[in-house]
Order: sequence, then structure tokens, then C-alpha cells
Amino acid sequence: MLKEIFTERELEVLHLLLLGLNNKEISDELFISNHTTKAHVASIYKKLGVSNRVQAAVKSIKLGANELFNLQEVI
Repeated sequence: MLKEIFTERELEVLHLLLLGLNNKEISDELFISNHTTKAHVASIYKKLGVSNRVQAAVKSIKLGANELFNLQEVI
């Protein structure tokens, strides 16, 4: 489901967001600017219909993020 919603880069950002990284850490990890990271996070929020990281995490897990990213369930 998530692969149909997000671009490849958005999935990378979402994965790091779910691991608890902040925008600066995501930027450093992916070698992109903080501005670009913020744009990806905003796009993720919009596509999920949420307004913060916690809501994004909960909704993406409900849509299968645990399986997609091989995450242990924490919620």
C-alpha cells in the first residue's frame, strides 16, 4: 500500500522518521538539504492526511510500514 502512495525518496524519509530521526539527521543520512527534507516530510503528512510525526507513524504502521521496513511493532 505505501509503495503506491509514496515516491521512493519519500519512503526513505518515512523509514528514517519512523526510526526516530529528526529532520537534520534525515538530511545528513540522505545527503539532502534540510529544506528538501522538510518538503518530503510535508508531502508525507499531506498524503497521509496527518499533521505531525506521531500521527504519521501511527497511520503508516496501520498501512503496513512495519512489514515494508521490517520494523518491530512498537505501537
